[in-house]
Amino acid sequence: MTNFEAMAHADIAAFVEANTTELGADLTADYVLTLLASGAAVAETRPFGLAIVQLTAGGGTSLIPHLLVLLIAPEQRGQKLGHRFMRDLLGKYAKDNHMSLYCAGPARRRFYGRLGFVVESKDGEMRRMTTNRERR
Repeated sequence: MTNFEAMAHADIAAFVEANTTELGADLTADYVLTLLASGAAVAETRPFGLAIVQLTAGGGTSLIPHLLVLLIAPEQRGQKLGHRFMRDLLGKYAKDNHMSLYCAGPARRRFYGRLGFVVESKDGEMRRMTTNRERR
């Protein structure tokens, strides 16, 4: 089992690039490392998984969160850890602004839909989802 909590930024970036197919994201290690090193994104790790949240300046001092990566170790799936992890992330990063993400596939859309995300736009199989229910 991978020890996500022991990973440094370079390890996280390499892991993300090596697992782009499973993550459903086309992210390079250089891109992820640049975001993490500059503070434009934060890595949240748990014993069972990791998440990367990109933070963009909003109005005033607020930051707009965008979920780049959420990964739960395969052997830990099915235990509601992903839901709890996402609820923690939403509580921490989406207090002032709605969180957004991109995902493909009906299973991922159902997962995020149960957490309050709604489809805001679509491009082929890819969907942009957000916790903002006012925009559609």
